[in-house]
Amino acid sequence: MPRSYVEKQNWSLSLIGVFCLSMLLTTVILISHLVAAHLWVKHTLNVMKEGQQVLISVVSCDIFARAYFLNADPHHIDLFISEAKNVPQHISKLADLVKNNKEEYSLIDSLSRLSEERIAFGRSVIDLKMKHPEALHMPLSSRGRNIESLLEVRQLIATLLEREEAFLAIREKDVSRDTTYTEFVLAILAASIVATLFLMSRTTRHYLSEQNRINSELVHARNEALLANTTKARFIANVSHEIRTPISGIIGLAEILKLSEPNKESIEIMEHIYDSGHNILNILNDLLDLSKIDSGKFSLNNKEFELKSIVDSVARSVSAAAAAKGLSLSVEIPEQLASQNVCGDPDRIRQILLNLVQNAVKYTNEGGLTVKAATTGEEDAKLVVRFEVVDTGVGIGPEDLKTLFQAFVQVEETSVHKHDGVGLGLSISKELVELMGGQIGALSEKDKGSTFWFEIPLALGTTAKCSSLTN
Repeated sequence: MPRSYVEKQNWSLSLIGVFCLSMLLTTVILISHLVAAHLWVKHTLNVMKEGQQVLISVVSCDIFARAYFLNADPHHIDLFISEAKNVPQHISKLADLVKNNKEEYSLIDSLSRLSEERIAFGRSVIDLKMKHPEALHMPLSSRGRNIESLLEVRQLIATLLEREEAFLAIREKDVSRDTTYTEFVLAILAASIVATLFLMSRTTRHYLSEQNRINSELVHARNEALLANTTKARFIANVSHEIRTPISGIIGLAEILKLSEPNKESIEIMEHIYDSGHNILNILNDLLDLSKIDSGKFSLNNKEFELKSIVDSVARSVSAAAAAKGLSLSVEIPEQLASQNVCGDPDRIRQILLNLVQNAVKYTNEGGLTVKAATTGEEDAKLVVRFEVVDTGVGIGPEDLKTLFQAFVQVEETSVHKHDGVGLGLSISKELVELMGGQIGALSEKDKGSTFWFEIPLALGTTAKCSSLTN
């Protein structure tokens, strides 16, 4: 069983909620029964009404026919004709109402036949008077059957009305019973809703109190985390700047020594110093970029540039390293896109693409690599450009692909000793691509090479438009 206050309240609310739902369902069922009973009452009243209308019309036909016979007033003929037309109409409505009741429906044929007899008798009386205006009495031969048919009509209607009155009593009783049940269930449902609202109010007050306390703790923890992050970012920036200066000096001195015609052994040492210094400088630059991104102080510098110039400059940067390993290097870019001027941050695009190409050279021992650029469509009036770096290197397993773009993570732990770097390049590339509103990913299979790609939207326009995007 739940023990905490909120859990107990939730448990109670759940039980009351289930009870309310059951009561609501019961209410719906009762109301549907009540509506059905009301409809049956209405149906019964309609049957009784149409039955009475049939009797009234038949009797009216008889009265108007007799009235004409007595005073020869033509107006009574019009009234007779009107009522004679009403009789079959009322019988038709009555038949439609009782068609589902076999016993009552069986009476319709007799009622129709007898009504026609009454109407025919009325017509014969009118015809007799019209042919013999001096006649004062109807033929004795027709009086007996006339009275019998009228009594039979009355008896049929009375039988029908008695049945419907019995039905009406039963259905009114059902309506009364269902109304009582519905009122009772609605009262219970209303009480349940009140109890639910009361418990919800108590639970909400308690929850808000707890939530305010938790929010205060979270705000305090967030402020401490922001302070710690700011301190970390400031420390990384200060240390990076402090280390950058002597590293730049070491690289400069190595370049000077290379130009002073030293011996072969000295050249190898200087090249090692030069390469190591550059690697350290690259790591420091990555740390500074990561620090700026984390602190939210990183910004893009959009300007107009040619895509081909970016791709060609990256290819030239790694051509020597690729040639030293015997790797082929090719560039594929459509002619239309090659001459296209776009708005974006060319330095950061070059940084991302160079990182991917350098990794491809680093992890490829034979074969080669291809740098591609192509458009994939338009998005918000911007050209979506897809860059790909395809290599024939060692490839990446499915488990390593999951953590590929996380900071300080390399593909294999053993590669730390084999290759330079601390695993920041891909993480920073991912951050930069997302800042540009794009996405980055990789497709790879162990020992079958890799394809690293990223897509970014680039606006088309002049330098002035690029400046407005930067602002």
